[in-house]
Amino acid sequence: MRWEDASNTAITSNVDYTVGSVSMVSNTASITLTVKKASTASTTYSCVIDSSEHGTTNDKYSVNLNVYTIADIADVAAATATDKLITCTVNGLTTGGTISWKNGATALTNDGSNFAISSPAMTGGSQESVLTIKPNGFTSLTGTTLTLTCEFTSGEVASSPKKKKVPTATLR
Repeated sequence: MRWEDASNTAITSNVDYTVGSVSMVSNTASITLTVKKASTASTTYSCVIDSSEHGTTNDKYSVNLNVYTIADIADVAAATATDKLITCTVNGLTTGGTISWKNGATALTNDGSNFAISSPAMTGGSQESVLTIKPNGFTSLTGTTLTLTCEFTSGEVASSPKKKKVPTATLR
């Protein structure tokens, strides 16, 4: 068993990949490929099986690795007397996910009086969420610099790590 990239080149362990050893459990063989640094484009990897016992050569099973990006969020300066809108856009999706907002470690909720958070919808491979900080929301936050975080969790693979973008918001 081995892993190949989209150009049918065998993959070996290096700075970009870790290829696990073949393991056998209950007559089932498996091999793990860990992609350490995904490219900026979705790609296909193939698990290739050669078996003299079963008379197969180059028997391929393809796995798609879908890559998404979160668009840069500009730093903002906000007057505390007006609503401030900040948009988080995730591009390159095949399946939507969950977008959430935090200030530091504190989750921001759509309470209507301090914060309004749009219901993210996926359109044409993109999903966005808009955080509106209301004047009351500014008074509930401490400090003059906020550490706002937009977090995206993929809906395609439940165990995927969260991807984050962090703009700095300065209150005046």
